[in-house]
Amino acid sequence: MATYSGSAAPTAAPEKDGTLAVKADGTLVAWGSAGSGLLPVPSLTGVIHVATGRGYGLALQDDGTVTGWGAPTTGNGQESVPVGLAGVVYLDGSYSHAAAVKSDGTVVAWGGSNGVIVPAGLNNVVMVACGTDVTWALKSDGTTAEWGDTNSPMPGGLSAIYQISGFARHCLALKSDGTVIGWGPNSVGELSIPVGLSDVVMVAAGRNVSLALKSDGTVVHWGKEDVYDGTGTISLVPPVGLSNVAAVYAGEDTGIAVKYDGSVVMWGSDSAGHSTPPAGLEVLIQDQIDLPEPIDGQINAALPFIFSGLAFQDWVAALPVATIQEIYTLTVTGSADGLDDTTIPISSWQATNQAAPRSVYVQAVIPEAGQYLQALQDRNNGDLVIRQGFKFSDGTTKTEEVVRVGFDTSRYDEGPTNVTMTVSGYRLGGPLKNGARTLMEIRSISLTNGKYRVRCKTDLFLQPGMTVNARGRAFRASYINYYANGSDRFSEVSDE
Repeated sequence: MATYSGSAAPTAAPEKDGTLAVKADGTLVAWGSAGSGLLPVPSLTGVIHVATGRGYGLALQDDGTVTGWGAPTTGNGQESVPVGLAGVVYLDGSYSHAAAVKSDGTVVAWGGSNGVIVPAGLNNVVMVACGTDVTWALKSDGTTAEWGDTNSPMPGGLSAIYQISGFARHCLALKSDGTVIGWGPNSVGELSIPVGLSDVVMVAAGRNVSLALKSDGTVVHWGKEDVYDGTGTISLVPPVGLSNVAAVYAGEDTGIAVKYDGSVVMWGSDSAGHSTPPAGLEVLIQDQIDLPEPIDGQINAALPFIFSGLAFQDWVAALPVATIQEIYTLTVTGSADGLDDTTIPISSWQATNQAAPRSVYVQAVIPEAGQYLQALQDRNNGDLVIRQGFKFSDGTTKTEEVVRVGFDTSRYDEGPTNVTMTVSGYRLGGPLKNGARTLMEIRSISLTNGKYRVRCKTDLFLQPGMTVNARGRAFRASYINYYANGSDRFSEVSDE
């Protein structure tokens, strides 16, 4: 079973007459009525997470800052983000108020009078859900907290909770065993969880409805089945045959499914055009994979592993439980030499990722390199880009850039049967990043002169400057070393 790391931060959020989403390039898009308060969207980049409430939108950027806009129906000022708010890793909004989780595990709330007075001493929070005048929080140990109007209190003694989602006065909680519990009013069956529901990887609470995403990529609905929206009776049930879903969200009489290719399917009320996403829209996907089986084989080929489904990370979709293949590639860019990029399989690689003024370094070994010698020589002014990705059961692939440097040197080694080549490069490190990650599959922890060094599973979304947690020890990641070859893959994270 995976444990919580990072966040299942929503990248799409419905409002009464509008919908807000993060595009795959980290910019914002919204559709629906101008009266929703979401249009026009701010011109932001690096957006990783959004939230909405009646008449306003909130966007979290990858530097930990939050931008708000619109005109909340309540006039509570939810769009007016507290001055100086920084280091945010998760946020949510509602009709009455908004709340944000900071990288140190504390919560900041603003807006209405109820739900915004955070309990003294509350810490280790990883996720919040805002209802009407009430806030629910999930802690890193799987326990929960609530404050505000608690007329429909959460059950006592909850544990092993993995995700929460709330709307108005009803809240859903996903347990680490893939089952779901809920609390609050049940006037139209929004808490009538189907008997035997299991293998759930995400839940979403909306007005009068509840949704659950299963590990096979399908969506389960319970609660109200249809509603009159002023134009006619519309169904609140997901479309028949909906599959390959990576994330689900629910709003006021609308449902959203983001598929693992980033495409969007919506259903429910469309009286303001808010359930008709722009053509060709690709939404940023945030989730996490878990690798329960050890990786073995040559990394220039596809590596088999089993996807577990009960976790979230930063872009890889909550895929159906299936055997998929992991791949690593080296791309050498050609634009500086007037050429196309070329992608080459590799047998091993290592890298060091550090913030400025230190350098980032990459070294990769290319097997059977004779066929690539000319292509590499022609692109000696390009960049070396290590990408990690997955080949899915339908033959499609999706990759993520891990690290990029300038092409600096190459070395040829002629063996008895083929030529291998080692290429390397450097670049100045970028700025420190905000955020928080939990190190997984820890092999060792050492402490020298007050500085930690941890060997652990590679987290491709960890960046220098982020706060890491290693079995309860928290420190800032100053540098990250990556090691990958045919039989092993791990990272070394240090605050030196």
